Amino acid sequence: MIEKLKDIAFKGSKIAVIGVQFSSNEVDYTYMLCQKEKQQLRVIEKEQGLDAETLFEKVPTKTPVFLCFMGKGVLNKKVKDEVGYRDSVIFNASEEDFYFYEVKQEEDLYISMARRDQVDAVIEQFSEKKYSVVDLTIGPFIAVSLAPLFEKEHRLVAGNTVVSLDEGTIVGFESVKDEEQRTVIGDEVLNAAHAPLFAASLHHFFPNPAIQFEYDVLQEEVKEYRFKRGFELLGAITLIGFFAALLISYLMLNKYNEDALILENQIYQSEESYLQIQALVAEKANKEDVLRTTGFFNEKFISFLVQEVSMSIPSEMRLKKLEVFPLGNKIKDGELIAFDSKRIDIEGITTSNVAFNRWIKQMNRKDWVSKVDKIDLSSNRRSNTFKVQIFIK
Repeated sequence: MIEKLKDIAFKGSKIAVIGVQFSSNEVDYTYMLCQKEKQQLRVIEKEQGLDAETLFEKVPTKTPVFLCFMGKGVLNKKVKDEVGYRDSVIFNASEEDFYFYEVKQEEDLYISMARRDQVDAVIEQFSEKKYSVVDLTIGPFIAVSLAPLFEKEHRLVAGNTVVSLDEGTIVGFESVKDEEQRTVIGDEVLNAAHAPLFAASLHHFFPNPAIQFEYDVLQEEVKEYRFKRGFELLGAITLIGFFAALLISYLMLNKYNEDALILENQIYQSEESYLQIQALVAEKANKEDVLRTTGFFNEKFISFLVQEVSMSIPSEMRLKKLEVFPLGNKIKDGELIAFDSKRIDIEGITTSNVAFNRWIKQMNRKDWVSKVDKIDLSSNRRSNTFKVQIFIK
């Protein structure tokens, strides 16, 4: 699993596949930019018939490059998979002068070979332009990567070669000249120039084990690309981490500021409440002293009066205020507070005038009541509000 993640991270999601077509006097280039999206491969851009200058203007240097060599100087053969088969192909030449690109199919090998100096010169050209060449293919047999995509036998034109595919393998090939055939794969329509490039990009992301290329010509290129890719990933992760830490710090700072404001408000409210409590305690003590001096601060008597009034209230009436011994006059600085010890002030609501008048008469019959005065009786739609003063004997 870790190796798979590392492979995805270092390969990236894009590959620039460059077709290098050798001819007698010049080199023609074909270009295809592919992107891997989950398990799908999408062609972003494709061009053909480019010269070197135009190609280097089109291909971004940050995208890894996959080179596909075909044309003059590339020899394609089908041989038996047996020891020493290369000697029979190159005759009296040195094996060290060639690169062999092999596709193993049961007992046969489909091989493409090209001179090393011819291939190395192109790789060097791309390296000088700061491109990272991470893979290469020689000849048309990279078409085997497309074989599993066809349900029945298919003739795929790759450059000047027709490769016959059947049941996921190569079953034959033949050289042709200027044969045009379009290959449709999903939403992509590929001509003879672009078909092997698409096969190469497919092999890059989903390697075909039948393909063998056992040379370290690109070892340094791949190592350098992996180093650059790792450095870029590390830089991106570091940058993301920095901004994430910055965002977290900002959010935490806002949270702490909000908490500080809440605590500050609580402290202010606590201080204000404390001052109010202190004032109320002082006021309570002052009133208790005043009441004691009046001689009527008798809890039993006050409780008796409250109980008498409360128990007498009928169900049609509801009290809003019951004040025993209200203030006699306004409080003035430097003067004792005077209470009216002969009066009870009552305010409330009644839904029945009959019940209200009956209650007035009932209260007038109490032994401790001197008289009951109706101060106010106001009517509205559903109920009446009243104010009554009861005078004590």
